[in-house]
Amino acid sequence: MIKAVYFTPIPSPFQIEFVETINKSFTDFQLVLVFSKSATHDRKHWNAKYKGIVLQNRKRHEINKILNQENPDILIFSEYNTAFGLYLMYWSLKNRKDYFLGPKEMFLPGSLVKSFLKQKLFAMVAKHAKGIIAIGSQALLQFEKLYKGNITSIPYSFKLDHLLAAQRTYSAYDMRFLISGRLEDFRNPTMGIKCFAKTVALRPDMNLQLIISGTGSLENECLKLIKELNISDRVLWLNDFKDWYDIHSIYTRADVLLSLQKHSGWGIIIQEAMASGMGVITSYNLAASNDLIINDYNGFYVQYNDQSSIINKMLAYVDDKSILNVHGERSKEIVKTIDVCKTSVAFVDFIKRNLT
Repeated sequence: MIKAVYFTPIPSPFQIEFVETINKSFTDFQLVLVFSKSATHDRKHWNAKYKGIVLQNRKRHEINKILNQENPDILIFSEYNTAFGLYLMYWSLKNRKDYFLGPKEMFLPGSLVKSFLKQKLFAMVAKHAKGIIAIGSQALLQFEKLYKGNITSIPYSFKLDHLLAAQRTYSAYDMRFLISGRLEDFRNPTMGIKCFAKTVALRPDMNLQLIISGTGSLENECLKLIKELNISDRVLWLNDFKDWYDIHSIYTRADVLLSLQKHSGWGIIIQEAMASGMGVITSYNLAASNDLIINDYNGFYVQYNDQSSIINKMLAYVDDKSILNVHGERSKEIVKTIDVCKTSVAFVDFIKRNLT
C-alpha cells in the first residue's frame, strides 16, 4: 500500500470527490486529504461535508503531528511560495520521502518582479520533486520551462453523470444567457451585462433572459448597470442553493454561458456548461477553454474586451439554435474525457510511475 498525504489550502467539493474516487478505486494506493481549518469558514456557501484531516494551524508542530501520525510514503502539495510549502519540501528531503508538486494552475499575470520571484521559488521547490501535476496544457507549458523532470496535465474534475443526463428545463424564453461565478473585476461581469443589453436592443421581438449567479465586490455596480440599461425585467438572479452540487442546476436552466474573464486559472465553469450541453462564449484567458473549446466547433472564442465580437457570437446562437444544439452535443462528448473517474486513474498512474 502506497500512502500519500495531500495538502490543499482549500478543500473544494470536487477535490474531496477526487480523493474519494481514488480511495474507492485503488486497493494499493491511499490518498489522505489535509486542509486548513480556516477554509471551512471561508467557503460556507458550498455547504460541503469536509472529509479529511483538519489542520488547526499552519505551524510546524501541527504539521509534524499530522505527518508523524500518518507516516506517509509521499507528500503532495501545491504551495511553493509560502513558508508552509517550503517546510513541506524541507520535511520531505529531511525524511527521505518523495514529494510531488501540484495539482497546480498556471501562473496568473502580475508585475515583472512578482512574476520573476514566483518562478524562481517554483523552480527551487520543483527541483527535488519527483513530478509535477499541472492543471491544463497552459500550466504544463509554463512549468516545463522551469522544471526538466516528469510532468503531466490533469485538470480539476468531478463526476459528470448528473449533468450529462440532466434534462433542460426550457421556459417561454427564446434564449437564456448565463453569467456564473464571483462578481469580481477579473471575471468581467459588466461586459456580459452590456453585451446582453445590446443583444436585446438588436432583437427586440425576441424573449431573451440573462441569469446571473454569483456575488462579490461588483454586485452593486452590476445592479446599477442593469437598472441604467433598463433590462431589470430580463435579469434573473439565482444564488439560493442548498450546496455546491445544487449550484449545477443553473446550467440546466440556461442555454449559453458568457465566460469573459480578463484572466483566470482553470475555470471549472467551462466543463460544467459543456456537460450540460450549453453553448459557450469564452475569452482566450481560461485554461479550460484552451483545452476543451474548439472555436466554431463546440463554442466561440472572443477577446474579453471586444464588445462587437461578443455580441456577434451571441446573435449567432440567438438566430440559429441549431448551432447551439450541435455545439452542445459535441461538448458533451469532449468533456467525458476528463470525468473524475478518468482523471483519478491518470493521477495515480503518474505518481506510481515516478516513485523512487
